[in-house]
Amino acid sequence: MIPGRRKSRSDMQRALSLAATPEYVDQAEEMLRSICAEGNDDEALSALADILQKQGRWADLEELYRKRVVAGDRRYLERVGYAIGAQDDRDEESKLWYRTAINEGHSVALAYLNLGNVSLRLDQRDEAISCFEDALRLGEERAGLELAQLLQDGPRDDEVDGLFRRATRKGSPSAPAYLARRLWARGETDELEDLYLLALDRGHGPAPAAELACALHMYELDRVDEAGHLVDRALELRITWDVLDAVARQGVIERETGVWMLRRSLETARQLGDEHPCGSDEFHDSVLSGLIDILVNAERYEEAEALAHSVDARTPDGVVKAEVRMFTSQRKWNEAEQVYRERVNAGELHHLPALARLLREEGTRQDDRYEVLKSAVSHGVERIDCLHELAAIDTSRSRDERAVQHLEHAIECGDEKVATVWLARLLKDGPRDGEVDALLLRASNEDYAPAYFDRALRARNDGGPKADQLAIALLKKAASAGLSRAQISRGFETYGTPHGDRAWFYTQLLAGLEGVAGSSPSDPPVGLQYDFGAELADEGERTEDSNTIERARVLLSEAARRGSKQAVVRLGVLAARQGQTEDAKHWFNESAASENPNGLRGLAMVLIREGEPARARAALERAVDLGDGGATLELHDLLLDLDEVSAALELLCDAADRDVTGSHGALGRLLVKLEAPDEDAFRAFRRAVAFGDARAATNLGFLLQERGEMDAAIDVYRQGIEFGGRYCMNNLADVLTERGEFGEAEALYRRAIELGCPEAEEGLQELLSSRGKIDAASADRSSRETPQSG
Repeated sequence: MIPGRRKSRSDMQRALSLAATPEYVDQAEEMLRSICAEGNDDEALSALADILQKQGRWADLEELYRKRVVAGDRRYLERVGYAIGAQDDRDEESKLWYRTAINEGHSVALAYLNLGNVSLRLDQRDEAISCFEDALRLGEERAGLELAQLLQDGPRDDEVDGLFRRATRKGSPSAPAYLARRLWARGETDELEDLYLLALDRGHGPAPAAELACALHMYELDRVDEAGHLVDRALELRITWDVLDAVARQGVIERETGVWMLRRSLETARQLGDEHPCGSDEFHDSVLSGLIDILVNAERYEEAEALAHSVDARTPDGVVKAEVRMFTSQRKWNEAEQVYRERVNAGELHHLPALARLLREEGTRQDDRYEVLKSAVSHGVERIDCLHELAAIDTSRSRDERAVQHLEHAIECGDEKVATVWLARLLKDGPRDGEVDALLLRASNEDYAPAYFDRALRARNDGGPKADQLAIALLKKAASAGLSRAQISRGFETYGTPHGDRAWFYTQLLAGLEGVAGSSPSDPPVGLQYDFGAELADEGERTEDSNTIERARVLLSEAARRGSKQAVVRLGVLAARQGQTEDAKHWFNESAASENPNGLRGLAMVLIREGEPARARAALERAVDLGDGGATLELHDLLLDLDEVSAALELLCDAADRDVTGSHGALGRLLVKLEAPDEDAFRAFRRAVAFGDARAATNLGFLLQERGEMDAAIDVYRQGIEFGGRYCMNNLADVLTERGEFGEAEALYRRAIELGCPEAEEGLQELLSSRGKIDAASADRSSRETPQSG
């Protein structure tokens, strides 16, 4: 027996017991950390990780797993990636950990699954599909469901049913319901009942929805009693109104079925009693108003009115709104107004704003509406919105003084958003113009920063002696509110900000943000340093201004020093374009050392220029291993230059199997070059076109032309034009010219020329020349056929 083992085991059991009780979790954490410190106790680590994860302490969880990895236990590589990925703006970093885990053979299937989810968050769809396929191949069945959902309504939609069936066989609770919905949408009803009941038996999340779907299917097969019992069961399981309403309105069932289901739900809800959520007044009112709404949409007004009048003295708000809608849809304004007036007279003053909106919709009762809004304000009902409405009416009638009073009242009531900006606009250039700046600084007091940034942009664009001062003050507010790089980019794009003004904003933003955030690569100052540096680099290269380029280099170097991986790559690109090969190699090597695919590709570019194809090949192969689709195509080009055609073909076939962007088109072109069977090239090009590859559409259309399938070629060219293919425009114009459809052909040639297709210029000249000859011949024939006078 090992000394101390019994005590350690006893401590472990006690820690687990404490962890199960919320008020003793802190003690449990302390004990588990102590056990972990004594040695590599996986059970204690797992329990401690569970506590940290439930509390959302992802940074602490990352540190816990990192310590194990540093200590040599590489099994936790994937777990580090998971903890990092749960934190904001660290998806790229988590991908590197997942890739390392995969390369070293630790938790490979799970790493591929999580890598796929991260790729989805980064909008890298092709990479996500590839990762889910690898995870599924390695036995991670959860990836099958992810893959099926991702492939729906895409070019591989035919595989989806098989994936859902596989997930169903493997015990997935939700897969049967997904498959059933697909079958139902196609009108294939044979398996529906079994699939929905299977989802129900497995406890699928929205189980009531599955039950209702099954119930409605039974109803459509005239098994009404069984369907009714399942609706009752769904209500007993506390189905929510949202689910009930969604099922009642979805397009795969008849409206009559939705009406039947809601009527049945009303009857059952009444019987369940007040203690049950589905027997509550709120649920009852929601179902009733939803049912009236469906009947109104179906123009079954008598049924809707009878249902509304059948309600007891409570007169629920939902029914009132549905009844008003019933009248307004028939343009019975007086009847709709009477419904609201009766409720207001009965003391239900919260209907006053709705009455005002009704009068606005009617359009002829402005004075009455004004009085209703004043009454709502005096009773404190939707006060700010009603004050806005009053201000709008007064402004439209040039009663600015009254409008100012209403807006000031709204600000007193807490409106720091709309009323403050509106009031500033009314006061501008008037006797109270001095208050405007203070109002603007007070304005847009929201929990997010874009409004401040928009204000700053407008303030600077408006000009004036205080423009810069006001813009800087607003930028400081934006910084303290957490301004993001994406918001800055969108703001510049929205306002078409010139380069000089963007430089001013970047300078002020960096000055305002320093000290607000830390030095992580995801923090605003580091990101802004990169953005500003990249902006200056682009401008300097365009204008060939060495001073601007040097300023860019300083900013990018500082961002790189503080951890920006983008900045390291951009410095390499900048050096390469300036012909500074050694500097370029330095930066690309630094990026490649951290397994950055962009750095590996940049390094390969430099190495190829220096005549080192072997090292370039190794760099590109590593980038391909990391899932970089662009590196795949560059490696293919390099292999062809090295006359390694078989290796290039194998690379493209593998990439095409994983649907790597651009791989299908490249494969098709290589197959044509190798004079492979036409069908192989056709298959590759068709696949590429399905992914929106305009160049592949040009290739495919040309092959179809060679085979004499002109109509099919025209269809493909038109498809390529939708993707912006200028050569598709040129080729289609050639075909249409041969067919004598000169008008569309000329328009296509001209558009292709605008997009930079030089071949279209020659085609257009030939077209105009031939049309001139045809017109001249037609005129000559006409003159000979027309009798001459005299």
